[in-house]
Amino acid sequence: MRTSVFYLAALSNSHLALAKDLQESPLSLSLNTSLQYRVGAQQHQVVITQYGILNKATVNQINETSNQAHVTQYGTNNEAALFQYGANNVVNLLQQGNNNQAHILQQGDGNTANISQAGEQTFTVQQIGNGIEVNVTFYKQ
Repeated sequence: MRTSVFYLAALSNSHLALAKDLQESPLSLSLNTSLQYRVGAQQHQVVITQYGILNKATVNQINETSNQAHVTQYGTNNEAALFQYGANNVVNLLQQGNNNQAHILQQGDGNTANISQAGEQTFTVQQIGNGIEVNVTFYKQ
């Protein structure tokens, strides 16, 4: 088993920097970062789009098989932590508003998590097994 962890930030549409070059800042920032990489013959994809301030997204893809993570955050102080252990797992996460937290663990093969939340929500998904699909939408009134 090989471990691949990438930290990304968009400097412009065509430049990427490692986390060691970044400093946390409360400035308003829009990021649209995309990374496709190979481990052996397998293709992995991470897409992180953030609009607002103090948003944080961490994606860990661990294994030698294809996984996809798509994170979009609008607002302030949103946090996403994704962990994918296995093959052909997909996460689509949308967080809108402020103070949302999402923690998603996929351990197994062929799992899909589609999560949309708005307005001070906290949600945890643990998919342990194969072929599990979760579709969740939360909106605070």
